Amino acid sequence: YIKSLKGPATPNAEWLADNRKELAAFMRIHPAMDHSIGRKKRRFLVSYLRVAGFAVLALALTTTSVAFAAQSALPGDSLFSIKKMTEQAALAAPFSADIRSAMGLSFAKRRIDELSSLKERQELTQEVIEESMPAYRDLIALASQTAEEVFTKDKEGALALMLNVEQEVGRHKNKMNAIDEKMADRFDEKDASLIRG
Repeated sequence: YIKSLKGPATPNAEWLADNRKELAAFMRIHPAMDHSIGRKKRRFLVSYLRVAGFAVLALALTTTSVAFAAQSALPGDSLFSIKKMTEQAALAAPFSADIRSAMGLSFAKRRIDELSSLKERQELTQEVIEESMPAYRDLIALASQTAEEVFTKDKEGALALMLNVEQEVGRHKNKMNAIDEKMADRFDEKDASLIRG
């Protein structure tokens, strides 16, 4: 049929009239957008997104800078609570049990190193020791518990982790004795049971 037509095909008048009515009805329901308003909205949106982007970048840089600066904070410093929050966030991350155990030991060592630094500065008080020891115990308990989690899957790996915890606690006790002769006694036999399970 198409090949039999000579020249361009022209729609009949009835078809054109129906389509014009449908198009007019569509245009009444959906009026044309004022493009000048659209441009203003786009400019506003682009400028808003730029400002928001810079604000997010500034916040991220500030937060990162503060968290980094907090890593050298000692008990009593204004940034010490931020340091502990970053540690808690790291411990809450979905790492394997052996990594969480190592992080717990590392953070426990930090508590002892902080006390040692305060002693060197002659700023160590009994109150600071009493506040630091529960955090230290909790971190050692975490390291031990994660080793126990490994035990069901990998007994040799768990035993290696437990041995590591015991060795680290031994090193920590030596540091504690250097800080305060009575301090290691505060980590008494009951607390030492944390590492034996």
